[in-house]
Amino acid sequence: MRKFKLLAIGMLLSVHIISQTDVQASVNKEHFNSDRDAKFAVSQIVLYCGLELNFQIVEDYSIKNANTFIKKRLRYVKYNPEFLQRITDSLRTDWAAWSVLAHELGHHLLGHTLAKKTVSYQHEIEADKFSGFILHQMGASLTEALICI
Repeated sequence: MRKFKLLAIGMLLSVHIISQTDVQASVNKEHFNSDRDAKFAVSQIVLYCGLELNFQIVEDYSIKNANTFIKKRLRYVKYNPEFLQRITDSLRTDWAAWSVLAHELGHHLLGHTLAKKTVSYQHEIEADKFSGFILHQMGASLTEALICI
């Protein structure tokens, strides 16, 4: 039994180290590559939350930036890839795009999308705090985590 526990702990640590390396490699890239990078970013954010990926990640050029909603019991994150590319280029870091996606996931995970009301100022602050917390867990510095907020 003890060997099994040690094996399990070793596997968890290796997954964490590998995922941390993947995050750093992706964030240090020169450009945010739309759909593939958005889906990877969301998968990593969800991994750091300890949850399973059960979000639909959808490109949508008709929206201004990004938003979340529930439709037919599915959770969606829609984003404009041109917006993510613009903030990545202007701020010179992929952490900016990751921050936006983490913010949107925060709305889902904090239950904001369950209410029929429009999103409040308080919800936006809570989603920003969630984004900063997760980015810190993923290795972003305070400056990197705050850059897009």
